Amino acid sequence: MEKGVGLQILANDSLQLIPGGGQFANTKMNVILPFDNKSKILLGTRTEGLYIYNGRQTKRFKTDADAFFNKNRLYHGTKLSGPETMWAMATTRDGLVVLDGRGRIRHKLDQGQGLPDNKIHYVFEDRQGALWLSLNNGISRIEISSPFAIFDQRLGIEGTPHTITRHQGDLFVGTTRGLFRLSKPAGSFGQDKTLLQVFMPVEGISEQVWSLHSAKDLLIVGAASRIYSVKGNKSAVIAKLSIATYCFLQNDNLDIIFAGTRDGLAILELKNGAWRFSGKIAKISESIRTITEGEDGNLWLGTPFQGVVQVKINEQSPLKSTVQKFGEEHGLPGGMAYTYSIDGKVKIGTYQGVYHFNKSLQKFTPDLTLGVFLADSMITINSTCSGPKRHCLGHGRYKTRRAVPWRF
Repeated sequence: MEKGVGLQILANDSLQLIPGGGQFANTKMNVILPFDNKSKILLGTRTEGLYIYNGRQTKRFKTDADAFFNKNRLYHGTKLSGPETMWAMATTRDGLVVLDGRGRIRHKLDQGQGLPDNKIHYVFEDRQGALWLSLNNGISRIEISSPFAIFDQRLGIEGTPHTITRHQGDLFVGTTRGLFRLSKPAGSFGQDKTLLQVFMPVEGISEQVWSLHSAKDLLIVGAASRIYSVKGNKSAVIAKLSIATYCFLQNDNLDIIFAGTRDGLAILELKNGAWRFSGKIAKISESIRTITEGEDGNLWLGTPFQGVVQVKINEQSPLKSTVQKFGEEHGLPGGMAYTYSIDGKVKIGTYQGVYHFNKSLQKFTPDLTLGVFLADSMITINSTCSGPKRHCLGHGRYKTRRAVPWRF
């Protein structure tokens, strides 16, 4: 670049103006990078956008970040490794953006996402695919290629998260401060010049949220004192209970949702297209933390310290269902007993490993399906997740174990 002349190349021991290079005679150009694996070159001006030079002509490369660069001064950039064509572009006023080969914004990094400073002088990609940024007051390393991302108060989540689910393509998080919904990515900047993908509070729910359940077009929300339904970003109250609702289970054969509360099992019924509170099943006053349906259609309810409860559903009158309770006298260890389904079988996670109900003995015995280590041990099983031929179990020593069912 020669001021007053434009962009030139060195050929035959002399500088020659490239086609279209004269338009940059009075422009600061801070970025010159490979555009692809061919001969194209990406040109980045400080305030007048990006261009592509293909050896014959120079054309404007329009991107979602044009207005952003014009305002915040593009200062440095680097082409990223990997199968996709992408560049990290740093500015001196508002952090960094990552663009793809179509000019779309893939990432936006600034102080709102944790950078110490928005003024970036230099960006470098290391062998692990991480970005090193030279800032106005130090350096930062960004794991831009990591499959993990952190969403916290900087991206709209208030309070401590208790539960998370995806409903009709949208991600919802229930916290101690209410319910939050992740906005859809726009791939461009909004009026506040940030990427439009943050968590937004759902209107009408500001109390502690414990549980979420997707019921066709509605999201059912169990909170500290109410049960809500949510459609889009609007909420409505289904029931005022004055107690917390910890879990849900919806029966496939009935228009019913069972709700585990702090003092029993509540029933929601679908009537005239709307979910309504029908009442609670008699004889259950325990705090219900998990609900699992067995192969026979019976429900098993887990509690934090009162054993397990079996409910034989009366389809004609669910509120009059038969209730049977099990505790230490039936072989369960004392304390927590949470119910889970593994390969369609009901398992009980306890302070002493995994148990199951032996019908012939009418008592609970250690379950060897997932291995001796997890049966009748000092391992506390308090959560599970399942995948193809594998199961993950969380326990009280804050570790996660992977288990494979035994085949006898």
